[in-house]
Amino acid sequence: MPRSSVAEPMPLSFSKIKTNRLKKFSLFFDRWRNTFQDNRILSNLRSMLMTNPPATRTRADKQAFTLIELLVVISIIAILASLGFPAVNGAIDSARKARAGSDVAQIATAVVAYEVEYGRLPPHSGSDVDTTFLNMLGTNDTVNNPRKIVFLETSEWKKGRGGTNSSGFCDPWDSASVYQIALDTNYDNSVTAGTNSTNIMKKVAVWNIPTGTDSEKKRRYVTSW
Repeated sequence: MPRSSVAEPMPLSFSKIKTNRLKKFSLFFDRWRNTFQDNRILSNLRSMLMTNPPATRTRADKQAFTLIELLVVISIIAILASLGFPAVNGAIDSARKARAGSDVAQIATAVVAYEVEYGRLPPHSGSDVDTTFLNMLGTNDTVNNPRKIVFLETSEWKKGRGGTNSSGFCDPWDSASVYQIALDTNYDNSVTAGTNSTNIMKKVAVWNIPTGTDSEKKRRYVTSW
């Protein structure tokens, strides 16, 4: 019988098989080498982090303030300070006014106690609570206070606290602002007192003449009635 015209496949040669195997091995080796290198890089990074962790880095590694940020912080502090100054001044004025109110009340009480003791008011013709008047309420005037009774205790003048000096008994704001007093020398239970010369139904009236701006004078004004 005649042979078929279809050609039979030729077997692969040994050299081709060897070439294919070498290619597969080379591809496997390249993948293994890349994996090994990646693991080695990760190991190095891990060692670096363990040696110098972020929490223990030096201060030089941290970012410093810029000039603009520093100026902004200073501006904010200045604004807050300017807002706080009026409140602080108001609190200081309130404390001084309370002290001045206590002073005028003590002076009026001392005069009343003097009248009870001697049956008359102190012979004082002026309006200032000066050193002459203070001597009558202390132990330095034995003519008008022969029993040497201390009706009024005072201390040396200090800013913010008030007290006495060569001018007399002054308020806490000004060493020259002497307290004023009006006595009912006519014994009709009426005196003219205050910065507005108001008629007061009292035997004794004491007040101060505050200094400063108009708003400060109004805020610092104190009376015994």
